[in-house]
Amino acid sequence: MNKHKFEGKRVFWSNKWDKIWLLIIPVIFLIDIFTSDKYSSFWFWFILIAVSAFVIYVLYHLFNPRFVWIDTNTKEGKRIKEEAFELRYNDTGLFEYVDNGFHFTDKDEKNFVAWTDIEAIFAYKRDLMVVDELNMDIFLKKNKKIWLTEEMDGWYQFVLKLKEVFPGIDKEFDVNLIFPPFETNLTLVYNATDKSQSELINQYFD
Repeated sequence: MNKHKFEGKRVFWSNKWDKIWLLIIPVIFLIDIFTSDKYSSFWFWFILIAVSAFVIYVLYHLFNPRFVWIDTNTKEGKRIKEEAFELRYNDTGLFEYVDNGFHFTDKDEKNFVAWTDIEAIFAYKRDLMVVDELNMDIFLKKNKKIWLTEEMDGWYQFVLKLKEVFPGIDKEFDVNLIFPPFETNLTLVYNATDKSQSELINQYFD
């Protein structure tokens, strides 16, 4: 696999032409507002702007050269995905681990986080319209927070390290997040406080 081909780009493991269906409903709306007189001026412009923005969003992801689409239904696509995943899986990326914590590089700034400073960890999915993205919020002492996504280099090794450092963590939490698709699936992964999950959600997300 030519790694340079994918440097600085985001890879979607899908046939991009399968996503064209996302444009069907917007096109129906556009046809309706231009051929019908049942909409007020406000709703006409509201639908026109909203639908146009959505169409632009989808087309941006489909045709922007920053994004690479690999069809994993093909033999070549499967091979590329396997090789790419193996490289990413074993890469420590933005993280450097020591016995009592880890160093994390964010925006060219290197920060240290002690394992004992972690109060709670929540994992969830973000619906990016075309794909889902796994995310993790790590809440630290002194009201600090780290936000991680699966697109960050070192994500897989970091998840493995969490399971190693905190044996009580559900070993399948990252897999369980995937289903059902397009659902947030907010999950409390780790809790070092005496608060319940609902109390922590109210504290951190409300």
